[in-house]
Amino acid sequence: MQSAKVANPSINFFCADARDLSILPDNCYDYVIYLQQCLCFIPVDGFEKALKENYRVCGKGGIAIFSFLNYDGRSVNKMIRPFLSTLRYLRKENLSPQQLPWLRLKGKPNYNFWKKGQATNYWFTKSEITYHLQSAGYKIIEMFTTSNQPNDEGMIYVVCEKP
Repeated sequence: MQSAKVANPSINFFCADARDLSILPDNCYDYVIYLQQCLCFIPVDGFEKALKENYRVCGKGGIAIFSFLNYDGRSVNKMIRPFLSTLRYLRKENLSPQQLPWLRLKGKPNYNFWKKGQATNYWFTKSEITYHLQSAGYKIIEMFTTSNQPNDEGMIYVVCEKP
């Protein structure tokens, strides 16, 4: 964050937990952007809180742009699901099937992905995203995926408006 301040001294940068933006007033931004790095790493039980906080700081008529990892956009997700589900059952881990470990780290295969306690990302379905964004109060303007793009491996992009 320090390098960002040096490069852009007129912009105020801060670090906060997406589930608690109490340092910001209500309706303070015309545009909010939450990329998958913000939302797919949040523990599943805190996702709705993060969306409510996002909605709270977005101003009336404001635009919110989101990107999510698309569970249905990457074939390997469904192939590893039975294997991981069995391991998680045996280890008594209560993780969603869509909470998947990192298969690559620093550009190399992560051969430890099957071990307990690995970092995970949550991979969403379009229907889940639609439900959560509408429940938070957003009007979805556009939603599209890039599963046919080799570099994006099935991202879901959503543009919303706060009525």
